[in-house]
Amino acid sequence: GRALPRGGRTIGDRVTDERALRVVLTLAQYSDGRPPDDRLEALFHDDRTVAEALVKALHASKLGRPGRPLSQEVAALGRDALLNLMVIVGARLLGEAARDPEVALAALRRARAAQRISAVLESPPHPRACTMAGLLSTVDYALGVSLSEVAEMIPRTPVLLDALGARQRGLGEVLDLIEAMEVGWWDEVRGRCALLQASPSVVAEGWRMAWRTATEELGIVRAEG
Repeated sequence: GRALPRGGRTIGDRVTDERALRVVLTLAQYSDGRPPDDRLEALFHDDRTVAEALVKALHASKLGRPGRPLSQEVAALGRDALLNLMVIVGARLLGEAARDPEVALAALRRARAAQRISAVLESPPHPRACTMAGLLSTVDYALGVSLSEVAEMIPRTPVLLDALGARQRGLGEVLDLIEAMEVGWWDEVRGRCALLQASPSVVAEGWRMAWRTATEELGIVRAEG
């Protein structure tokens, strides 16, 4: 993996950008734990590209059955499982918008790492808020949309808004820790672990598992050694 410099994205395709932004902003509506509704299913009913990305996520996760229509797959899974799969779709679309598959991996890795590592907090936010904070933290690079602009488009959830802005709360501090791990700033990693009162070994294990989960969910096969 590599660091994602903020504002480092070049001009891309408008349709692809708008598709990715629509997906991640819709997912953010559920970051406070509210039950998923029809807006979630509308994402792939209205857009063939999103539907195809969802099929890929189903196959990578080994949840789908070959030959079964997508509508039946969704009905069998339920909306909570669908929401988790759409996080994978959102990461994949961010990578397509950035024209860089590594962005998809970085986005999903951050999402899964934020959820895992936030468990060390004394009062962890809702798991969906952690996941969405990690995913949304890559939007500025992937789409060229500033995080302050993104914050204006999502529910006014204090913990999520802080994670996209000042990062003075626990989840924001977890994102700072994740970004330090991405670039290998180990002195800062140790300092941030101390700030969070988190064991570095526990954080490292959460990071390792997030990396493995993200590669599996995107169907990435990496050479050993």
